[in-house]
Amino acid sequence: MVSGFIQDKGEQDFVYWSDNHGASWRKVTFGKSSWIDACYATPTGKAWMSGSSQLIYYTEDSGRSWREFNKVESTGNLRFSTIHFAPDEKTGLFGSHWNVLYRTTDNCRTWEKLPTPLSQNKYRKLSKEQRPEVRKARIFGKYYLLNQEGKVFITPSNHVDWQRLPEVIDFEVSPAGHLYTVRKDLTIQLYQQDFSPIWHSTQPLDQAPHALFVRNEKLFAVTHDKVYRIEPTQFTAARLLTNQVDIPDPELTIRYHGAEYGVDGQDIVRYDKASKRWARFLTAPFPIATAALFNGQLLVADQPLTNYFRVDEQRKVLLPFTLPASLFGQQANAVAEFHVERGSQGCFHADNSRRSFTRKGNQFELMTQKKTECFPAENG
Repeated sequence: MVSGFIQDKGEQDFVYWSDNHGASWRKVTFGKSSWIDACYATPTGKAWMSGSSQLIYYTEDSGRSWREFNKVESTGNLRFSTIHFAPDEKTGLFGSHWNVLYRTTDNCRTWEKLPTPLSQNKYRKLSKEQRPEVRKARIFGKYYLLNQEGKVFITPSNHVDWQRLPEVIDFEVSPAGHLYTVRKDLTIQLYQQDFSPIWHSTQPLDQAPHALFVRNEKLFAVTHDKVYRIEPTQFTAARLLTNQVDIPDPELTIRYHGAEYGVDGQDIVRYDKASKRWARFLTAPFPIATAALFNGQLLVADQPLTNYFRVDEQRKVLLPFTLPASLFGQQANAVAEFHVERGSQGCFHADNSRRSFTRKGNQFELMTQKKTECFPAENG
């Protein structure tokens, strides 16, 4: 099933549904038009989803047909960002974009509002503009877990008192009631239902995961370019892009020796004019931060920008490269001023900041600082 912000002829009241592993799809109408924000499905074929309509849509036949539950709050604009149900399929947690958490124990017929870590003053917001979103909620035996604004908390379910798990950045619960956590060092730790650890991986993920899910008690972690399958007896990874799937246009491209190269994650790709497709040229053993031409050579750097490598086209390998101590003569080309600028853009925001520094003797002083913010309309 595929949902989200999809529409046809102005309508957003359907999902795409397949019963043959995606070989073919059909539209299934679920109810009133809604941009779907959150969804949770069980192995038994039940699923709940909610979005801009604020209604909750429910299926018991794996998405073939749907019915509606009323809004949790009759007034306001409460939209949910995460949904999770216990194995009893009656007890569920619904977390919102704006610091609200609800619990149901009778499958969305009645509701109880629970405190969040922020409302219990378990952490302090760094910015008034920052959205206090409950990004993920999970029921783990007699515990609840929550990710709010990137911070992970746990509480007993019978007495909500959130406690920070400072070493955990993400988590997922298995149908059998085990808990997988991703730690700051990107290793994986597995817990049983009494929250006692039973396994800790020696191998880390190469990047923080974009998504986690559990199938057959195995943890699957999706990063920028890999999918991992993890359990105590194995820790394996497979590339997401293969020769059978077109590689999308990379954001950073460079022309080098008459060919066009690009950087995508750990891959250096090259455009093939005959097939009009990007092809993987070589893969680095680290995520590539940037690439540039220097003295007629194609260089790449790692994420900390502390190690540099030269691309050897003939052998398709990376060779260590040391930059000169000075890229240009300071006396003949003295730097009088420089500017640092950064920005961020998304569906509902755009901001930009710029700082200008001017030389004063042997040091640079901050002369001007400018910041602009823009929050377009929701449909912008």
